[in-house]
Amino acid sequence: MNWFWSYPYLLLLSAVLSGAFINPSPTADALLTRFEYGLSNGTSALGEPLRIAYSVENTTSQTIKATVAGSVSSLEGEVKHSFQKYVELKAGQHQILQFSYQPSQANFYNVFVQVRNATGRLAANSAKMAYAPFEIKTPLTRKKRF
Repeated sequence: MNWFWSYPYLLLLSAVLSGAFINPSPTADALLTRFEYGLSNGTSALGEPLRIAYSVENTTSQTIKATVAGSVSSLEGEVKHSFQKYVELKAGQHQILQFSYQPSQANFYNVFVQVRNATGRLAANSAKMAYAPFEIKTPLTRKKRF
């Protein structure tokens, strides 16, 4: 067999063509490290805004750009509010981002937040920290007795 078609040569050729030696870390990543909503027990009275805070951290040794996107939706999947923010993080840096949503009716809602890097790849732990169900209750009304 010709040396040109030997297995080690083909392996080396495929590695060079794939760029393995040019850029060993082409997919820098960001992590959604903390995700919490601003309701102490998961319920809120109608008229009180829902406050959502999340922390994004660069876990690599290079500067990265990431997109943080999320939504508030009903349990049926209807999106009530959505947001998107772009962040640029230096190596080891983290940033805390916040948004609030004012619900218009009493219902159960889901909050979804995810982080994608510059290539569009989903960050490592976005999926498992994505959903936080909460309930918006109607405000209590007192009946007056006459």
